[in-house]
Amino acid sequence: MIKNQLYPYIEKYFNEYLYGFSKEQLEVGVMNGIILLEKLNIRPDKANEKLDTLDSPIWLKAGLIKKIQ
Repeated sequence: MIKNQLYPYIEKYFNEYLYGFSKEQLEVGVMNGIILLEKLNIRPDKANEKLDTLDSPIWLKAGLIKKIQ
């Protein structure tokens, strides 16, 4: 239930930085306070824009995050 309420807010922000973010990639544990994101495909263009603002010598060609808790 909370996942359905939280997802539209998260999706609006995450779709700017991730390819194909869907509700299936999000798990919310209300009782234990855990938010789990899985199989996230990072948009290199947006990640590199952020890295450029930090004057980082690193740039991203492709990116996949398997799991964030």
